Amino acid sequence: MLTLFCPLMAGAVPIRNIILSGNEAFSEEQLIALMETQVEKDYDEAVLKKDFERILNFYRKNGFPFVRIDEKQLRIRKFPEGVYILTIPIDEGTIKKINVIGNTRTRDSVILRELLFEVGDIYTVEDELESERILRRKTYLGTAEVDAAWDEETMGVQITVVVTDLWTLIPAMDVPAFSNDSSNFFVQLADSNVFGSGNFARFRYQRVDEEGEKSRSLILSRYMIPRLFESHWVFDGKYTQKREGDSWEVRLGRPQYSLKTHWSADFRMSASFDEIRWYEGGKKTDIFERNSQFHSGKVSRIFGDRHRQIELSLWMFSRQTKYTHIEQLLPSNAKFQDRNINMIGVSLGRREIDFIRTRFLNQMGRVEDIGVGYGYGASIGRA
Repeated sequence: MLTLFCPLMAGAVPIRNIILSGNEAFSEEQLIALMETQVEKDYDEAVLKKDFERILNFYRKNGFPFVRIDEKQLRIRKFPEGVYILTIPIDEGTIKKINVIGNTRTRDSVILRELLFEVGDIYTVEDELESERILRRKTYLGTAEVDAAWDEETMGVQITVVVTDLWTLIPAMDVPAFSNDSSNFFVQLADSNVFGSGNFARFRYQRVDEEGEKSRSLILSRYMIPRLFESHWVFDGKYTQKREGDSWEVRLGRPQYSLKTHWSADFRMSASFDEIRWYEGGKKTDIFERNSQFHSGKVSRIFGDRHRQIELSLWMFSRQTKYTHIEQLLPSNAKFQDRNINMIGVSLGRREIDFIRTRFLNQMGRVEDIGVGYGYGASIGRA
């Protein structure tokens, strides 16, 4: 809206309209209700300055420490009949720059994507505190601190994120163990920050030699992408070879990554193929193959704010188990029954959440966020 500046004239003049601009966190009605300057009242510059302080104090108490009203941008339009329209510009504290320092292996983009704000957003204390908690939960980061300051050059908020990288490439090896003509050997490599991407990878090789059985080489591989295509969706895939058989599992989920997130989802699929050996009288009599498949899904809607939340969830799961008789070596009473279980239901829960920041509790010297509060819920389903 175009407004014009005119010098004030002496005498009492009524105010016809008050317009606020730049306010996104709070409505115009909320802020005008804090003011003594009101429509149809006479204009008073001293009263208006006190109103500015009321508005700024209200913002600061609600976590907007860099809010300001630039009086140089204040616009007052006077009509010939002596009626004024006030246009009050509010800058809630726009973020103009974000710097990341201290990381040597983790990419800047990996750290920036975990923040609850970006350049152009409004800075709030709640976003800063929760962003620190999110970063500190990452296994590849040690310390994580977010510092905000007003920058006179850009006339905005400058954010500095200070982190330290942790060593995440962890090898493991077990020397061969011999017992009763059997041996076992494995080597493993795991990394929770593959090439500084924040992805998790694990690979294990195991060699098993048992008396009367063929030697087997078993592998386990897992790869997890916590931010699939830079979104908040998580992909987790795992393949395992065991002595009894093989299995795989795939998960696609969108967690409640922030306390101000209003929905989450989780979908899982898995299957395993195991060999079951049946013994009677100390002798192996039968060999069965067990095929198990599992599917589950859950979608949740969260209501409330960061501290008090109600969660409503719809969920389902399905499990099928089928047995196939492969070989009978001796007569036996072996008998397995196939099973098919399906369930669908709804859950309702309520929780209150807060955090205490401390040191030297679970970790030596590092800042820790201890969650406090309570939660309860109930589920009902049909199988």
